[in-house]
Amino acid sequence: MNPRRRICFELSCFAPALRPETLALRVFTSYLKNALPNFLRNKAYSLINLAGLSIGLACGFLIVLWLTVDLTINRYGTHLDWVYQIVRNHHSDPVVHTWKSIPKPTTNVMDKDIPAISNSLH
Repeated sequence: MNPRRRICFELSCFAPALRPETLALRVFTSYLKNALPNFLRNKAYSLINLAGLSIGLACGFLIVLWLTVDLTINRYGTHLDWVYQIVRNHHSDPVVHTWKSIPKPTTNVMDKDIPAISNSLH
């Protein structure tokens, strides 16, 4: 038996508190025991920190959801190099608004007037 493995085996048999699963639990409870009095002493500071953490996590999750929707559109077809998405731009004074939807008559006109389009979806 490998000497290093034997030491780990002996530690896990004779010192159950040093097993990885119980060690992680002990570290976490120790952290909570140390952090709880600080939270209770500095209530306003702790509330600001927790609010910032929750807002940051929520924004991060929303950004990840937005990116997954934008990056995974139309990945199920066989001829992905033939698939295009038409967007509509509306120019107002300071900004340009872009929509991914177009009116239904636009697809009818495109099917009729542009021979390279084989199928279109609204």
